[in-house]
Amino acid sequence: FVYNKKIFKEAGIDATKLTTMSKLTAAVKKIDSQKSKLGIKGVFALPGKETWILSDHLANLYVGQQFKGNALKMYNSKSMKFTANKEMKDMIDLQKQYSVGPVMQLDYSAQVNQNFSQGKVAMIQQGDWIYPTVEQIDKKFAQNDIGMIPIPVKGYENKLPVGTSLYWGVNKNKSQAEQKAAKDFLDWMYTSKEGKKLVVNKLHFVPAYKGYSNMKMKDALSQVVFKYSKQNKTIGWAFPAYTGTSWDPNTFQPNLQKYLSGKQSWTTTVNNSIKGWNEQQASK
Repeated sequence: FVYNKKIFKEAGIDATKLTTMSKLTAAVKKIDSQKSKLGIKGVFALPGKETWILSDHLANLYVGQQFKGNALKMYNSKSMKFTANKEMKDMIDLQKQYSVGPVMQLDYSAQVNQNFSQGKVAMIQQGDWIYPTVEQIDKKFAQNDIGMIPIPVKGYENKLPVGTSLYWGVNKNKSQAEQKAAKDFLDWMYTSKEGKKLVVNKLHFVPAYKGYSNMKMKDALSQVVFKYSKQNKTIGWAFPAYTGTSWDPNTFQPNLQKYLSGKQSWTTTVNNSIKGWNEQQASK
């Protein structure tokens, strides 16, 4: 969750202590009871219009438990147990109940630009990638008043989901000289003093290599990712195992939205999702 430090401080809540579902729920109810005083419209802004919010980044914490956050293990698995589905339901229900609405009409822009960046909600389910948007809307707020905490998950308390969807590659079809030049450049960029500064300050990357321990990320959200990574308090991303398959857009996402909109029970949602995954994997 990315949260508004000022709102949490005024509500008398230390966000870093919200390491269990019960603590989070108590904090949410406390903030909700002070909405008028805090000048907010809701605790959350849950964008029900965006299918990936629940199916990828939230489900990663519950569907991915079977595979310990390992995307390759999930991709190769013939079956999905989804044993932590009740916990996921509770997290969805909590966000929906205390969200500005109507939830099914909220998209990414409404969540990040119109609500969180303008101080209308206390926190949102998002990641460090939203920082440039928040900074563009309110630079002072972005630099001084935003923080990020892990979503509390049983068995993975105070662990932050960290991963990447992009990576560098060297073109094997180029000449040996060009391949060497590319590798030398990447080595320089990630190991030299000047290169490291560019990685952190110019590219705004959270470094995945040693030798950066004394460096500070330029924005608060990336700094949180860097801190948890250095402390080995992270969970992997399992969801890349299914974002490129037909199961995600054709089965998982529609079923989650049917539940969120109240058109389908959670039991049916879970059963349809498991059945769809098993059938897809059997046909591979």
